[in-house]
Amino acid sequence: MNNGNTYGRLYNWFAVNDNRNIAPIGWHVATDAEFKTLEMFLGMSQTSADSVGDRGTNQGSKIKEAGYSHWSSSNTGADNSSNFTALPGSFRTADFGSPNGVFGNSFGFEAYFWTTTESGTLDAYQRVLLSSQATIYRYGTDKKEGNAVRCVKGIASGINDINQEGMQIYPNPSNGKFSIEMGGMKNVEVEIYSVIGEKIYRYIRLGRT
Repeated sequence: MNNGNTYGRLYNWFAVNDNRNIAPIGWHVATDAEFKTLEMFLGMSQTSADSVGDRGTNQGSKIKEAGYSHWSSSNTGADNSSNFTALPGSFRTADFGSPNGVFGNSFGFEAYFWTTTESGTLDAYQRVLLSSQATIYRYGTDKKEGNAVRCVKGIASGINDINQEGMQIYPNPSNGKFSIEMGGMKNVEVEIYSVIGEKIYRYIRLGRT
């Protein structure tokens, strides 16, 4: 059985943050802020989203795949109402006791996802889901650990992010009004997506040559 085809590959954080970009063109690995936006969209409070450890109420159930095809029988209550479809691919340890690390023994019980956001010099934020719990864990962990990733289409979140063309969006992410600063660009195409990947707006401006 090729687990990579079903659960996705596991990457250390250095591969996730490499400027060659492991995501497809037009996509990027989710930031910590983008995970928070999704969690709050699903009902988590801002205070809980900003905290570390076990957070929220039933937001984990909303992003885990429903049923027991891949999760263990303790996955009661998972409904995947967000269509995130998180799968329990476990993780690979950092190099403790082994030059290349070892796979965790939580396959079928736990899911681990990197963000691109550092929590310290040696650590970066991740999200962890457990089959027996409806909540979502947020931790800083060793950058050498192997976790799955989830990609997002569009410009990475963060205040005053600037994309390759120089366009500036703020605040980003936003749950209401926001501004797009286009500078002197003549030909502009803007697509706006919700936190669950639905295109909600498209704008095209063609300038004179």
